[in-house]
Amino acid sequence: TGVVLKPDGTPAAGATVRAALSIWADMQRYLGEDYETPMSVATADAQGRFSIPIHTQPYGDVSHLNPHWGQRWNQTRIAATGDGFGPAWVVYKEIDADKPITLRLVEDLPIRGRVIDLEGQPVGGTIVQVGGPTAAENEDLTKWVAGIEAGEASWTVHRHASRSVEARLIATPESVTTADDGTFEIRGFGRERIVGLVFEGASVAHRAVNVVTRKMPTLQKVISTHRNATEPIFGAEFT
Repeated sequence: TGVVLKPDGTPAAGATVRAALSIWADMQRYLGEDYETPMSVATADAQGRFSIPIHTQPYGDVSHLNPHWGQRWNQTRIAATGDGFGPAWVVYKEIDADKPITLRLVEDLPIRGRVIDLEGQPVGGTIVQVGGPTAAENEDLTKWVAGIEAGEASWTVHRHASRSVEARLIATPESVTTADDGTFEIRGFGRERIVGLVFEGASVAHRAVNVVTRKMPTLQKVISTHRNATEPIFGAEFT
């Protein structure tokens, strides 16, 4: 049980709450490519209160496998969404089971991008695949951004933003398509989130990028210190 609040602390009446466990790559081969763990859905009442069940056997009967798999249910994510706001989520194992949880939504900051070719002409019809977001524990990516700017390695800077959630739990789109002028917009992730995008199209080379829902200039992330290789990290508005 718990309560969903708006960013100003008032009840988020009608907010949607979802709960499900992710499937790790090492588990997918046992379950099959099309298998999805069951997802519970609840609606917050006028006071923002909700109650939602947690599945303790999301992978089915795994008693014949390592006992570790039978305990993974406690990593279930519980996420709340509300119209016009960004989501909030928590991991079941991190909450006090004897106390109601509080999920406070965040202000939204849309991602607005534009795809152009090497001559600067817009590329319409490009498919943009959208992943789930990552966030910092305190909903502030300042330390993560500072780590990128300082050239920290990926495995160390990750510690500054290690909270993730599946897109299906927050009802964000799986993909969008660029308009004739090359533009696209994605809402619903909230501010201070890192979102992975993959661009695919007949005239576009397959490319994956990260976007931060913060107004900021493009950063360069070090991906190889041996070759001085970097990749861009875009702000919420980019080309």
